[in-house]
Amino acid sequence: MAKHAPNTKHDQKESAPFSHLDADNRPGMVDVSSKKLSRREAVASGFVRLPASAIVSMGNGKDLDSPKGPVFQSAILAGTMAVKNTSGMIPLCHPLPIDKISFDLSLEEEGVRVRCRVSAEWRTGVEMEALTGVSVAALTIYDMCKSVSHDIVIEAVKLEEKTGGKSGYRSMGKGGVEPPPLVGLVLAGGESRRMGRDKSLLEYHGKPQVEYLCDQIRPFCSDVFISAREGQFSATAVSDVEIVRDRIIGFGPVGGILSAMEKHPDHAWLVVACDMPYLDGQTIEKLVGSRNPEKPFSASVNPDNNLPEPLCAIYEPSARGLLWDSIRDGRHCPRKILMEQGFHPVSFTGAKRFSNINTPEEDQEVRQWMKRK
Repeated sequence: MAKHAPNTKHDQKESAPFSHLDADNRPGMVDVSSKKLSRREAVASGFVRLPASAIVSMGNGKDLDSPKGPVFQSAILAGTMAVKNTSGMIPLCHPLPIDKISFDLSLEEEGVRVRCRVSAEWRTGVEMEALTGVSVAALTIYDMCKSVSHDIVIEAVKLEEKTGGKSGYRSMGKGGVEPPPLVGLVLAGGESRRMGRDKSLLEYHGKPQVEYLCDQIRPFCSDVFISAREGQFSATAVSDVEIVRDRIIGFGPVGGILSAMEKHPDHAWLVVACDMPYLDGQTIEKLVGSRNPEKPFSASVNPDNNLPEPLCAIYEPSARGLLWDSIRDGRHCPRKILMEQGFHPVSFTGAKRFSNINTPEEDQEVRQWMKRK
């Protein structure tokens, strides 16, 4: 029986390997109508390498002043315009309702570092917008400086991270994933109604709980913050710790965490609750050492019930969009959010370390335990 040559066109129709090509290899914009709206964010960066003579002649320490005018301001405006017009330049990009565009330009020893952050509430991501913004800002720097020198190189334009949607991304560094810098947050904004007084100011270790927990997490964090409600702590018990006021009201601990994450969206947050008197540095050390930055959450697991402890956990930047999505859907229980979204578990023996105190009776129990210790 004669063998027939494969029908290449038919095979292409069967496979259609690229989402932007149909079975006949004709380009088309991907249909995203079935995707869920979610908070999307992307950060891109690039570097404009300048000769030393150009930096000396134009640099003022923070910016560049070229014969054409202020370089950074021109680059930011051009980059912003480019972000808004990305879909008109990249053929198959979707037009997006951009919510926010921000640029960070820094003058370094060998040139200018350009970073662009873009966010939108939409069905598809904003990475192309961020990359386009960086590219056009870098080209503008070239244009503004070419009268001084043509020895200018635009390099290392890349996506640093994206969050929201089905999957996140963070750029790879030497040896694997470069985790975001870790900062600490002690949640102290609860109203302590059952206790009858502010739980964060109770003393079990010779100092207020809020101060004790700041001390426990400080060795593992580049900075430490206290989450507090409006009007709480006219003067914080920890004089060198910045207070982050709860701005997202009515959502319990999730509101406090999001208020902090809005302040530093590029950072991962080590979150602990102020009412955990048995928590110690060894527990924090194990949690931080077991952190998985590829997951939105790394959480301690209580051995008594095998459930995550969301108030002894690490929240990566990618968690921010997931938390926003959850509260928009009417869900703000942090434990349920972690269980629904998925988390990296960190196992412990001994559940007492995760016990919190809510009533005067529990307060006395802790004090008795401390005396016996």
